[in-house]
Amino acid sequence: MQLIHLADAMQLPNADGCRSMREWVAGRLDISREAASSLTTTAKRLADLPDLAQQLAEGRITFDRATATSRIPGEH
Repeated sequence: MQLIHLADAMQLPNADGCRSMREWVAGRLDISREAASSLTTTAKRLADLPDLAQQLAEGRITFDRATATSRIPGEH
């Protein structure tokens, strides 16, 4: 998640000729556009939610839980 966020901040997809971060992640990780969208959106959210990001990094919560929890305002 941190690397995806960093790649976005560095604008690597643009430098690579991609139209969006989602397109770049899908191509680099060989995953569906839907999965790439979920990854990129959650990575952006977790950048502002360090406690939740830490829980995910430590394996205390799943990616799905992190994604769902990051959508709830103030519930972190």
